[in-house]
Amino acid sequence: MPAQIPSEWESIAQEIQVAALNTAVEGFFIISLGNERYPDLYIQGTWNDEETIWIEVAQCEDVLESTLTTLEALGWTAPDDDLPNHHKELNWDETQSHVIAEHFIEAIRAFNISAEDCELEVSLEFEK
Repeated sequence: MPAQIPSEWESIAQEIQVAALNTAVEGFFIISLGNERYPDLYIQGTWNDEETIWIEVAQCEDVLESTLTTLEALGWTAPDDDLPNHHKELNWDETQSHVIAEHFIEAIRAFNISAEDCELEVSLEFEK
């Protein structure tokens, strides 16, 4: 289970929750985390069915090996030939959308960027 969200990350966690709640089960969301260190960092999620969600953290150029190790220690599955991003499959219940946000915030923090340096751009798609 992810750690509690630090206060400086709460507004980003809320945006993640809103994206998850506003995307239909037939759709997906992508959230770009525009920042100076990793300008191509993004997270995304889609539903496998009404009870499970698939979440991913993008692979960034020049990411430190220690960041990748941290992601894997946090339970994110490493990329492979078929799946280019770190990923997880979680049980989904909209009353616990905060858990999805907690997983994402924990992963984003592994990149050692601050919340104030992230400029979110949310994209919701209602069909896969």
